[in-house]
Amino acid sequence: MQQQQREPGFFYGSAAGQYYLYRSQQFTEEWGPYSEPIGTSYYMLMDIGNILLFEPDRSDLKQALRKAADWLLSTMHPDGHWEVAYDNKSGRPMFEDLSDLRPTFYGLLVAHQLLKDEKYRDGAIKAANWFVEHAAKKDGSWVSVVIRDLHLILQQHSLYKPSSICIH
Repeated sequence: MQQQQREPGFFYGSAAGQYYLYRSQQFTEEWGPYSEPIGTSYYMLMDIGNILLFEPDRSDLKQALRKAADWLLSTMHPDGHWEVAYDNKSGRPMFEDLSDLRPTFYGLLVAHQLLKDEKYRDGAIKAANWFVEHAAKKDGSWVSVVIRDLHLILQQHSLYKPSSICIH
């Protein structure tokens, strides 16, 4: 929870970064001062979700999970996709020439499973449908960056068993 953005504004609830820099006492992304929606999915929703599997009564963790899931929903486009990243100073999208073909939607499935709020399930389904339509090639293969992320998703899936979730 230490890496969750707590300041009011555009990034409230999102992950502050993947790595903690001890000398400067701050979190950062790998390549610069920006925030990625996939980072919130991995480093907030999935990590907090894993802790909640073992400590299900932690209201502070549920509150942090809800903040992160709400941020993810607020940044999802109406068609179900996310920007690759946002500039930390301006909040403006970065790398607009790229489509984010990473399974960011999975964090919303974790939020739905643990918080039982249908808006997270609905958002996950919309985003997963966009993901499948754009990340899968016509011949049935996947865009290469997707394979690593799908492997991580399958590991998480075995913990949550979200069998009640259908993506169509």
